[in-house]
Amino acid sequence: TSIARCYSFLGPHLPSDQHYAITNFLYDAKYKKKIVIKKKNTVIRSYMYSDDMVQWLITILKNSKTKTVFYNVGSDHPVELLNLAKKITKLFKNKVLIYRESYESKKIDKYVPIVDKTKNDLKLKILYNLPLSLKKCLKFI
Repeated sequence: TSIARCYSFLGPHLPSDQHYAITNFLYDAKYKKKIVIKKKNTVIRSYMYSDDMVQWLITILKNSKTKTVFYNVGSDHPVELLNLAKKITKLFKNKVLIYRESYESKKIDKYVPIVDKTKNDLKLKILYNLPLSLKKCLKFI
């Protein structure tokens, strides 16, 4: 058996009405023309496009062995929420405003996987970088 530890993903059909920053930012930029970052500390995330996720999971499944192996599935390219908001605003012709409350804490909330083992053992790579993934998601928002 193999166990896949899945991190954060981006793609069609992700809800824009829940607390998931990337889809909220896309929705807000498209319909409200502003993005509000409410976190009081630095937040760093990474996002893997769903097509890459499916390919990785299928490859993990096909390569399962009798000994249990753990694989991290996700992007290892971190992005801070303010920079994510800036990348999203560049996708729109109309000006999109970004409102960010000042950071009150020096704490850093980081959720980015280390996927070296998965990439090396299974010869996998990420095909969809963040800018391409964001563009592909626009039609689903």
